[in-house]
Amino acid sequence: MVTKTKFAVGVVLGAALAGTLAATPAVAAPAAQAADRHGRVEGTYRSYDDCQDAGRRGQRHHQWRRFDCDRRDDHGRGGRHHDRHDRDDWVLKVYR
Repeated sequence: MVTKTKFAVGVVLGAALAGTLAATPAVAAPAAQAADRHGRVEGTYRSYDDCQDAGRRGQRHHQWRRFDCDRRDDHGRGGRHHDRHDRDDWVLKVYR
């Protein structure tokens, strides 16, 4: 009799706990969405083409949904003309 009672109490408590966990909203989702909106730096590249190649490779392997190759902030190096063939100036930013 005691064994049947313990089993019944366990089943009832287990079902109640499962229902509570299923009804609990996910807390981490908004933080993940905010991080995705701003992106994450994956690496720096010597050329625009190298950055684009790395970004496409990541997309092909489903490591991220989209990417941008942005000019690295030069913090006032001044007067230098930038074009897409400058060296050491490209940052791969990815969005999951």
